[in-house]
Amino acid sequence: MTLPISTEYARELARLGKHEAQPDFVLIGAAALGHHVPLRRTTSDVDLALVVAPDEIEAMLTSLGWTRHASTKHRWHGPDGFRADVLPATPDLIRAGHVRFDRDSTMSLVGFDLAFDHASEVELPGTTSMVKVASLASIVVLEMIAWLDRPYERTRDLDDLATVFRDALGSDDDRRWDDSHPIGSSGLDFDDQSPFSVGLDVAAIMRDPHRAVVDDFVRRLLDESGTAAAAMARAADLDADDADERVRHIVRMFVAGIERGRPT
Repeated sequence: MTLPISTEYARELARLGKHEAQPDFVLIGAAALGHHVPLRRTTSDVDLALVVAPDEIEAMLTSLGWTRHASTKHRWHGPDGFRADVLPATPDLIRAGHVRFDRDSTMSLVGFDLAFDHASEVELPGTTSMVKVASLASIVVLEMIAWLDRPYERTRDLDDLATVFRDALGSDDDRRWDDSHPIGSSGLDFDDQSPFSVGLDVAAIMRDPHRAVVDDFVRRLLDESGTAAAAMARAADLDADDADERVRHIVRMFVAGIERGRPT
């Protein structure tokens, strides 16, 4: 799939990639997710993890004609309505697990190592330039972390994750009928194979710090006394009487994939 961004956005990302400092960066967030799975929602910005120290980002981005948002320190605006949320993500910051913009603004960088370690180059639409795009499995982990960090503000992440669980595995994917593959040999119903496949892919890349986050996400979604399953059902417009239980069943299939894919 091509990247679901405009040619104006593609041009600005190409300009960033050609900056004289040659910054290393990876596309994450909804635009990156939409490269892997068609989303129900559109996004008006792009999310970038940039291997540049926080005190060097301003000089780099202003040289492109981008301006920082007055109050949201990680948000930048460029020509033709371009908007990007840019997080500095050097190896030291990723090891620390967060980046601080000021006394009152801190953002988690847990899982950003996965975004860089499991990325592929994708052509920017309307250009001859390429951009690194995080893998589907790494974005799943990042969206779980984002939701756990701000569950009442980040319901769109639940919508995205519901879409991924449902549609990550194409209806004509040969692995569904391949008895030599964990999906084909799972014995699962057709609709259960997709969340199972997402679990397989996440299990293949996550390590202990990520596992703790995924386990916390799963625990909250499966908690019948909590509200997380209902929140995902609402976000995904599941209006059946058993919507909460349908969500929990999908999450159990995701967990089954993790358990099947866990290294022995």
